[in-house]
Amino acid sequence: MSRLGDLIRLERTRQGLTHKQVARKCGVSDKYLMEVEAGTRIIADDQARRILKAMGMTQQTESDFT
Repeated sequence: MSRLGDLIRLERTRQGLTHKQVARKCGVSDKYLMEVEAGTRIIADDQARRILKAMGMTQQTESDFT
């Protein structure tokens, strides 16, 4: 897994959200989100920022993982 994928999964499970719920918030497919969490999909910086922001994460946390 990637560090970003780990962060997304951790925050998603902490909030009790499914892949589908987070994907819908972020405007991506749930398959894409699962691949990001698993570390099998390379994610663009702007896409990572959008996912983190949609999950309510701060800029400080984001900078720790980019």
